[in-house]
Amino acid sequence: WYKYPTHSSRVAMPSKFPFHELDNITMTPHASAWTEELFPRRNRVIAQNLDLIQQNKKLKNVVWPS
Repeated sequence: WYKYPTHSSRVAMPSKFPFHELDNITMTPHASAWTEELFPRRNRVIAQNLDLIQQNKKLKNVVWPS
């Protein structure tokens, strides 16, 4: 379901399916690297965004805001 940008189209939707149109989904980026710090750092950002959702504030690292 996932598609990567190509050299001819650097900006592309990440899927051939319109997940971005659903109001009950949150998409997160995929990580291509693996380090010891990856999961603790990712978990911190996820926890921060969950707190921001609860506070009705703007999320961090939003790629395509609605």
